[in-house]
Amino acid sequence: LEAGQSNFKFLIVGEGDERGFLEKNMRFAEVTGFLDGEQLAEAYANMDVFVFPSETETFGNVVQEANASGVPAIVTDQGGPKFIVRHNETGFIAENTGEFVKYSLELMNDAEKLAKMKRLSRKFAQSRSWDAVFKAVYQAYAETYAIGLADKNNK
Repeated sequence: LEAGQSNFKFLIVGEGDERGFLEKNMRFAEVTGFLDGEQLAEAYANMDVFVFPSETETFGNVVQEANASGVPAIVTDQGGPKFIVRHNETGFIAENTGEFVKYSLELMNDAEKLAKMKRLSRKFAQSRSWDAVFKAVYQAYAETYAIGLADKNNK
């Protein structure tokens, strides 16, 4: 807001003790409460950027969900989500509040970069699907078997 931006809206999904405070004090926010299924998919589909400032999240499945919907994520440099995001490709890893603002503004003001990050986010999420994981595991087993067979034949 201090940067003079007004063409945005925060979408806050989930329940928590702070809901009343957020609804009262964030005029650019819509607080949905808990969503799942089609409603959650629709929420992700309507996002341009997913901002996830949690410093205690051990994995961050919501970041994966955002990426699967083609939404780049801005995450903190603490906790598990930093291992999901490819900095400056599928989102950003912010070291402080100022960087969250900086990266958000960068994507708000650069439609081409946002579009590229959306494509890369979706592609990256697809590479981490169960099918992709099983294919990689199968390939590793096949290569290991081939090496073992070659060693056996060379003896």
